[in-house]
Amino acid sequence: MSRFLSACVAALALFLFSPAHAQWYGSVHLGGVALEDADVTDSVPGASATGEAEFDNGWVIGGALGYTFQNSVRAELEVSYRRNEIDSVTIDTFSAGPAVFTGLGTFDVDGDVDSLGLMANVWYDFSAPGNWKPYIGGGIGIVRVGVDIDAVAGVATSYSDDDWVFGYQLGAGVGFSLNPTTVLSLDYRFFATADPEFKDSGETLKAEYRSHNIMVGLRFSF
Repeated sequence: MSRFLSACVAALALFLFSPAHAQWYGSVHLGGVALEDADVTDSVPGASATGEAEFDNGWVIGGALGYTFQNSVRAELEVSYRRNEIDSVTIDTFSAGPAVFTGLGTFDVDGDVDSLGLMANVWYDFSAPGNWKPYIGGGIGIVRVGVDIDAVAGVATSYSDDDWVFGYQLGAGVGFSLNPTTVLSLDYRFFATADPEFKDSGETLKAEYRSHNIMVGLRFSF
């Protein structure tokens, strides 16, 4: 991971300080998000529970401003937004003082998880026949992960908070040049963060955030 971070920093330095043999571009993308099941810990003073949350498939939309260099390296700054509905939570253990209960069951949840990512990315475009432009890359940045829960097992509640955490992504895709300045793209990205922590009314919720994303996009050079 340290080598990858060093490569990101080096490419971003080129992005900021090397104007020669380069071309600006803007891009937009949207697609679907499969959020992995997340281990969760929910605690209040004197009691805590551990379990696993499951999510419905969601969506992502984003855009980027970048620089393409003569050596086929692209560096960009990206903003993206993801949203997934919470499907259910399974309670594995519940402890209150010395008492510990296990296997309490699975409960439907009415709520959602969203994320706002601010990323610095580096992509490498491979040479390919015709108008095809395969690429790989990734990025690092900061991500605001938020949770809103309205009901658990049909019982109304109100839980809402967000947390800013470190985020990263790795991906690969293929582009197709529609004309000299426009590229249509299709890619896969693994997008994840450090574990966010949410607090509301004395209740602390810790969770994981790891997602698989399939996106289509358009990139415009200028």
